[in-house]
Amino acid sequence: MVSGMTDVASSVAEHPVDDLTDEEVDGDEPSYWLPRPSGRTLAALAMGALAFDLVFRAPVGLVTAVSLGLLIGAAFMGRWVTTTAGRVCLAISVGPLVMLMVRASWWLVPLNVIAVLGLVIVALELRDEPHAVTRAAGRLLRPTPAMFSLISWPGLLLATMSPVLRLLPNRLAKPTAGRQPGSFARGLIITVPVVFVLVLLLGSSDALFGSLLTMPAAPDQAVSHIGRLAAGVALTAMLATRALRRVVEPELRVTPVLGSTELTMLLGAITAVYAIFVTVQVVAAVAGAAYVQETTGLTVAEYARSGFFQLLAAAAFTLAVLLAGKRHASRDADKPGQLVAILNQTTVALTLATVAVAVRRLLLYEAAFGLTMLRLYTVVFALFIGVVFVLTAIHLGERLPFDHFTGVLGVAFGFLMLMNIANPEAIVAGRNLDRFATTSELDLRYLVDDLGPDSVPRILEQVSDSPEGTRIRKLLCFEFDNGRPDHQLRHYNRSRVEAFDLLEAICP
Repeated sequence: MVSGMTDVASSVAEHPVDDLTDEEVDGDEPSYWLPRPSGRTLAALAMGALAFDLVFRAPVGLVTAVSLGLLIGAAFMGRWVTTTAGRVCLAISVGPLVMLMVRASWWLVPLNVIAVLGLVIVALELRDEPHAVTRAAGRLLRPTPAMFSLISWPGLLLATMSPVLRLLPNRLAKPTAGRQPGSFARGLIITVPVVFVLVLLLGSSDALFGSLLTMPAAPDQAVSHIGRLAAGVALTAMLATRALRRVVEPELRVTPVLGSTELTMLLGAITAVYAIFVTVQVVAAVAGAAYVQETTGLTVAEYARSGFFQLLAAAAFTLAVLLAGKRHASRDADKPGQLVAILNQTTVALTLATVAVAVRRLLLYEAAFGLTMLRLYTVVFALFIGVVFVLTAIHLGERLPFDHFTGVLGVAFGFLMLMNIANPEAIVAGRNLDRFATTSELDLRYLVDDLGPDSVPRILEQVSDSPEGTRIRKLLCFEFDNGRPDHQLRHYNRSRVEAFDLLEAICP
């Protein structure tokens, strides 16, 4: 491994980035495009290190957004994103990043963080090639590029740091008679960090020794910061190494395995199954609750509760079969056979009807037992599946103007941003309070304990001066007393600040 790192470091040092272009692959050997050591690369690695250190600060708010923003800035600073599509990914990643300062719901925060990191990683993987996003996703799932970045990043780091480490002693070294300042400077550069780390470790291990140190931060905190910064440098260097690796890949070729006969049989069978299922659902809807209970022995609520996730799984499985059928179908002509095309579209339509049945079942269950974040998210996921099937229908008809996988990712990003704007916690709180006004049924513990600051303005807006409304306010005030917000700017989150400002105005 050491020799491999040295080879990469020497390759980096000897080949300026501006002088290299992608080369054809000779057999199975990939070609690499690695950067010249520069202050820009060093600054980008420092930004990545700081990002990794900051991202662990709580609570989620401004500091989290800044940390992920530094990672985006590192990609720009290091010029690791080389395509227009990659720059677009970095630009739209700002959307979920900003929402980290707007929404506090833990049903949204992880999704926003994943969206930002995912868009940055995809941006680093994008190349100028057909089906760029699909190919980037394939590279991310492939073990060889991952092992390359895991092994080679120290070479990139050494190549970047070596000119700096050589430059400083050479500038300090001004040989004069009887003295060797160059050796002294090198010794100082080596000794100071070693002694610093040793003192920090001993200070964190012994309180008496630590009391002798006058430091702006506790030794254990300083060690923690140094560890996170070092891990941040390593992770950022891995991303940089992977992004700057240029492998010219041959055009993907898929061997056809399904002729028109096989496809017709497969799609015809799927269509028949879905047609029978939809017919049964229509009969159940027309016949009513009595028919359902007589036939199945289940109440409407129990019937609605059963099978929701299985229906979504069936839809996802059908989607995979349709896409696999298109990918592995033989191409005897420029367009698929007319019967296959009809069966494709019929299967999509019947699957969409099944998704609608799943949503209807969950809505019936919600009407009986109330709305929760999980139930809301499952409905949103079902709607997402429906939109993906519409895209798939266009894709199967050879009319989609862009790559199918890119469209699916775009739809997922759009749904995430719509959820951020809609404020799901406020929707759940408002729906349950509306239901309480008509049924007098309310899960008070879920409303107060499980929903977060995003729901507080809606709750205070809808609760009345009734005894139950007064009780809700008192419970919210109790939560407020046990979780007053940190008003420091670095922890700023609009929903959290707005919620506690409202509670401060009404709580004794």
